Amino acid sequence: MGEVPPSRVYYTGSRGSRATLLNLALALAVSLWLPGCFAQTASSLTIDPAMTRGPATAPVTIVEFSDYQ
Repeated sequence: MGEVPPSRVYYTGSRGSRATLLNLALALAVSLWLPGCFAQTASSLTIDPAMTRGPATAPVTIVEFSDYQ
């Protein structure tokens, strides 16, 4: 048996109120639906080195897109 994927919700209890079961069903439906909503192809961007801060090998990169019109 492999690891449980983090995007899945499993319920192993035998008792629960109706609201608890409805919340579980909603959480399960959302966890199955969301990964497909955000699936996009990767994009390449050219970034001017003068417009960056910090090391290029940083573990997190934050890119801000703004339009002043």
